[in-house]
Amino acid sequence: MNLLLAFAPFIVFVVVERLAGIPAGLAAAAIVSAIMLVRDLLAPGRHPKLLEIGTCLLFGGLFLLAMGEQWSIADVRLRVDAGLLAIVLLTMVFQRPFSLQYARESVGREHWDSPEFLRTNYVISAAWAAAFGVLVLAEWSWPSCRRCRTRAA
Repeated sequence: MNLLLAFAPFIVFVVVERLAGIPAGLAAAAIVSAIMLVRDLLAPGRHPKLLEIGTCLLFGGLFLLAMGEQWSIADVRLRVDAGLLAIVLLTMVFQRPFSLQYARESVGREHWDSPEFLRTNYVISAAWAAAFGVLVLAEWSWPSCRRCRTRAA
């Protein structure tokens, strides 16, 4: 459940962006991310997770970059999804697949260092990375396909 909650800033972004625009969506997502980090810092037995730290930096950075810019929603979604893909891939490169922190919350400490447990978390993180990679490729190619169709017509 905590893993799904980690994606709350992305849901907030989509909803607020539709209702109030891109800057408001980015700001709302950054605020939700920050609240989640503060919750993890203040709650006994909880620790900030790499995905949540990366998400806060991603939305906060995109909000600052978007100030004064006229990004389309396609541009922003590409940046958000590419940022999320980068976060997931970086956690794997640094041998801390992002799902590991969530899995440890529901598995006994005696399993944490087992090769099967680690391998399973790499597979889970790789599956998420593949899904985000497909999104990024689709979003990256879609505008260029639209321009091609417009020129051909």
